Amino acid sequence: MQVVNYRIPSTPIDQYENYTIEVLRLALEKTRASYGDYQLRPLPEGVNRLRAKKALASNEYSDLVIEDSYDGSESADVSYIEFPIDLGVLSYRVCFVNPDVAPVVAAAKTLEELKRYRILQGIHWADTKVLNANGFKTLEVFAYKSSFRMVASGRADLFCLGASQIMNEYLNNNTGLQLSINDSFYFYYKLPRFFFLSSRSKVLKRRIEQGLLLAYQDQSLQALWDKNFLTSLRFIQLDKRKKFALNNPLNSHLNPAYEQYFAPLPEITQAIDTSSKK
Repeated sequence: MQVVNYRIPSTPIDQYENYTIEVLRLALEKTRASYGDYQLRPLPEGVNRLRAKKALASNEYSDLVIEDSYDGSESADVSYIEFPIDLGVLSYRVCFVNPDVAPVVAAAKTLEELKRYRILQGIHWADTKVLNANGFKTLEVFAYKSSFRMVASGRADLFCLGASQIMNEYLNNNTGLQLSINDSFYFYYKLPRFFFLSSRSKVLKRRIEQGLLLAYQDQSLQALWDKNFLTSLRFIQLDKRKKFALNNPLNSHLNPAYEQYFAPLPEITQAIDTSSKK
């Protein structure tokens, strides 16, 4: 039986990280007939994303699989599967906004106007490099939970997350904060999220890659995506927002074939909005 190690979600309510575990399980199920049984084994509690990424390079845990943004800095000891496991949903970034600047941010017509404001990001997020490359001022925060308090209190102006994450974070981090969500725009930059493994895990890499393609072809992956994200996308209504497209220089050496699997989110949210009115 193949034992596959994975990192447990940072918090039990982290919908996105729970989704990635479901995707991993789905890929392994799709290949059970050809590769045999498997067991998913969680890493010890407290192993964060950065520590897990280092563990891949050292092969501290055999057949470890984690998901992360591609940033072009992977070592030769780490490999990745060029399939965007979230179908590109985190490429669409919606922002919490400091209430004091919310009106002027909402009135912004150009990227240059938005570059006046400080954008919070988590420590070592690929988004920080993308935003900096596009001329934005960023502030990295080590404690993710404190980001909500910082933007609500005015210690930063914007805190941007994936469109699929905003509703869950709003509902679970708003106690006493009166969080405000900007509803006028979203940033878009191609931010593929891949499964990463040790370069030694060649058989497991082939298995997961085949499983992802099978799940995509029979649409069970899309069904899982719908179950996890459609409600959030209905809440955020991308089709009613202005799009600000940014360049992601981290992808410059990446094969663009992964883009064929990206879901067309504004069109999907428009269809959701239309169907909900019938």
